[in-house]
Amino acid sequence: MVIKFDLTSEIPQNITIKNAILSLFFQEGTVGVEFTFAYKLIKEWDESSVTWLNSDANTLWDSAGGNFDIHTETKTTYAAEMSWENYDVTEIVKDFVSGTPNNGFIVFPDIKDGNDGRIYPSSEYSAEDSLRPKLTITYENTAINYSNKGIEGIKNIVINKNGSIIKLFIPFENSYHIGFYNASGNTLEILNGRGKQWHSINSESLSNGIYFIRIFSGKKNLSGKYLHIE
Repeated sequence: MVIKFDLTSEIPQNITIKNAILSLFFQEGTVGVEFTFAYKLIKEWDESSVTWLNSDANTLWDSAGGNFDIHTETKTTYAAEMSWENYDVTEIVKDFVSGTPNNGFIVFPDIKDGNDGRIYPSSEYSAEDSLRPKLTITYENTAINYSNKGIEGIKNIVINKNGSIIKLFIPFENSYHIGFYNASGNTLEILNGRGKQWHSINSESLSNGIYFIRIFSGKKNLSGKYLHIE
């Protein structure tokens, strides 16, 4: 299985990627005790015509199955049917964000034991879109503006393909307000809180793009960016 996520939208500056998890839903097929593997693809391919032998309608893979970087291996044990398999692809995504060509990932089972018959919903799966492949990136935004020395930054803003929740840890001790705005400066939501705690914003209805978060408590002011990818 080959899969690619669009990371070409504007990426917030001054971020530190904490982790990136590729999630695939194992729908049915052979169940074993070995592993499935994910690698970084190093050759372009065409979604409409890619096969086990061809990267597109007119071009063969150099090796059947796909051209991948063996040094980027990440693996997980076989999941039970109707459950998720998760692959830590943090280093691969860091490469993509830093400018390495993004040709996506290839995932396949350990075929040496014959366990090669496995079905995963694709990105076009229409029966239940929540079962499509997901790429969840958790990062820390270090481009934070603040007026008081020692104020912490916004932590664990999540870029979630097919996801909808923004998680924020608010560092202020006293009461505060959280403002969520679109790129035009229009207010989408205002939350109120008090004391250090986590808050969540449901972004399910958002279109792709950059959004802004501002946290203010008295004269203290903290702001950051959120990138939404649907």
